[in-house]
Amino acid sequence: MRKWALLLIPVFLAGCVNIKIDTDSMAKVGDTKIPKDAKPTTSRNIVFKIPGKPANFKIELKNVTGDIHVFKAKGKDIRVELSYPEKALDYLKIYEYRRSDEAGILVRKKSKFIERIPRDVRIDMDLYVPDSLGGIELSSVNGDISLPYTIYAHSFDVGTVSGDIKGNLNSHETSIATVNGDIKLFLKSNSLDVSTVNGDVRLNIAKFKTADISGVNASVHVTVPSGLGMVVTCSSVNGSVEVTPSSRARILEESGHFIGKSTKFIIGDGSASMSINTVNGSVHITVADSTI
Repeated sequence: MRKWALLLIPVFLAGCVNIKIDTDSMAKVGDTKIPKDAKPTTSRNIVFKIPGKPANFKIELKNVTGDIHVFKAKGKDIRVELSYPEKALDYLKIYEYRRSDEAGILVRKKSKFIERIPRDVRIDMDLYVPDSLGGIELSSVNGDISLPYTIYAHSFDVGTVSGDIKGNLNSHETSIATVNGDIKLFLKSNSLDVSTVNGDVRLNIAKFKTADISGVNASVHVTVPSGLGMVVTCSSVNGSVEVTPSSRARILEESGHFIGKSTKFIIGDGSASMSINTVNGSVHITVADSTI
């Protein structure tokens, strides 16, 4: 994920906690640059043929206002179904591009002079993809993103400005970010980066090697299986840090009490690494007896 500093938290002055909000994929989504090979379209059903191996192919969807839902495809092709009222084309323009290793659908404002889009004008997208794609990149300014079925891709890059992100995914690299919205995911990922400004984070993680989770006005709830060892560093300016059951964790370092609490502890063999930072919100880690 290309990154930009959305906010520089004033709490830095107190030196209590290190918060990183990385949401570049949403930056100016509504005015995103259109590739030279992209063509305008009004089609409501678009199919992309994958010319080679799915592992070498990437799909990108960028929306302005509307939800994105991701489903497993029955065949080898990628299909996108678009749902929108006719008057949406008075405010928004849809582009598509096709390449040997990448395809995408981009929605942007029809004119830079359009400041307000009516609430009933939206373009919803249903994306049907086969397993084992090289990459899936999804973003929406005003809309939710959901993955109701477990989808595998080498990399996931998902971001919203105002909207929730929820569902299931399995990837080698995962980057999830929202400004105003909750994040609720069941996932496996070697490398995980999750951030939100205003919204709660609930993660059920079956497998990971490194994880970086951060929020501003956010509580973070993470559930991991008992057989997964890790070293966890947590910090919260206004909120508690808790592990359930407490017997699963051995404290390595602890500082702060009333404001700016930081805790470092180990679970199991400590083979994985997790960092959780939030300003206003609690951190709660649950070690589950059963496999997720």
